[in-house]
Amino acid sequence: MFKSYVKFLEKYGSFLIAFYSLIYLLTSWGDNWVLTWLLLAALIISPILGILDIKESKSPKP
Repeated sequence: MFKSYVKFLEKYGSFLIAFYSLIYLLTSWGDNWVLTWLLLAALIISPILGILDIKESKSPKP
């Protein structure tokens, strides 16, 4: 069970980070603009990294 959990986090962990960034971004919008821009950057970068990780895991390895 623990191995499957770790494998899930390795594959989809960046999407979880993006989801939590979105939630926190929506709740703290405008309170601290530095944090808002940082979370917005995390919201953009994390799914891109997740998509690249999924593509890498699906590609055949020699």
